[in-house]
Amino acid sequence: MKTVERDFLELTKKAIRCDYSRDDSFKETDWNEVFNLANENSIVAILFDVVKNQETLPEDLKKIWDLYKFKTYVWQRRHFIALVDLLKELNDQEIDYASFKGVVISQGYPNPSYRISADSDILVDVSDRPKVSKLIEKRGYVLNPLKTKEKVFVYYNKEIDHVIELHTSVFEDYEGGKIDILKEAGIERADHRINCEIEDNIIRTLNPTDHLIYQIFHIVKHFILEGAGIRFFTDIVLFIKKYGEEIDYEIFWKWMDKCGYTQFAENFLTVCVNYFGMDDKVLYRHENNTDPAVIEALLIDFVYRGDEEKLRSKKWMIADEMEQFLVGKPHQAEKKSLGDIVEFLFPMPGMLDDAYGYAKEKHFLLPIAWIHRGFKKIIWLIFDRASDQKKCAIRLENRVDLLGRVGLIDED
Repeated sequence: MKTVERDFLELTKKAIRCDYSRDDSFKETDWNEVFNLANENSIVAILFDVVKNQETLPEDLKKIWDLYKFKTYVWQRRHFIALVDLLKELNDQEIDYASFKGVVISQGYPNPSYRISADSDILVDVSDRPKVSKLIEKRGYVLNPLKTKEKVFVYYNKEIDHVIELHTSVFEDYEGGKIDILKEAGIERADHRINCEIEDNIIRTLNPTDHLIYQIFHIVKHFILEGAGIRFFTDIVLFIKKYGEEIDYEIFWKWMDKCGYTQFAENFLTVCVNYFGMDDKVLYRHENNTDPAVIEALLIDFVYRGDEEKLRSKKWMIADEMEQFLVGKPHQAEKKSLGDIVEFLFPMPGMLDDAYGYAKEKHFLLPIAWIHRGFKKIIWLIFDRASDQKKCAIRLENRVDLLGRVGLIDED
């Protein structure tokens, strides 16, 4: 493990344990690189109260870090207030729901508003979805048709820069054997939900055991499809610290066994215990005999969110090929319709990436962006395709190898 990686992990551990003391072991720390890792993992604000007390932190970086923390706090408070306002109306209208992930998980943190959440997730019954959509839209949120799926409706409020994801399934649109098994756990059932009090507000959510089961699925999803960050470890450590007495670990491990997550969960939770000081009661009759080198490889993969080589911006991402390991069935390419082909060749502004920002801002430039995009595709086909495909194959092979080592590929 590199020094900067070790320093970053140690600072993270100190932050979630509220150890804000000055520590001489950080005298040689590369603070710019630590900041970059913290930013990539969305924990800049979480680390600030630790790093501000380290004497070698440059003053100019300290000011940048402090400003980032302040902006995070304001951003998250604004989102929390907007979410609570909506949930109060759902309560008043006696619409059952479950607010899951962000708002509940953040309560385990020393300062909940330092935990960045990209969106707010709400689960409702499919029959209640249209009514809840109207309540969301009357608050100035607009449906994003490009990100909306059959079971996840994505709304964006530009004024407060807030996204609400309205789910009719916590498993989104994924289908397969493992998803079918997880659904049997009852995570989505209304009678599995509880009321919790957050800042004098009553919020409906998943019960702690179901929430932990779901979080492992969510971690596995990110880890397999796009890479997962260190904050998943801090989420679990602090979730167990806050709700651990309410979790039925026997039920938790039963569902890990049923959906084939046991070895991965053992490895992940061992990292939580060994590197972040979590109580080992969560392992409940489970011993981890994995090679320490594999445990470290898993941890480092999370440090860099599965992208240590900085390849995520490339067009040859491997999510489609990896999905089979998440859902438990071979990936089958869908036959493209004429509409899909036209949409690919002539995308609307919201579908363009940042390279064509001029057309995203000024829609009359859209035809120029289509031509620009076409020329880039031709150049890629002529000069870069073979090289990119080779790199993609190597990355896919390495990713599958890591999945196998941490227990996410069935031996059969």
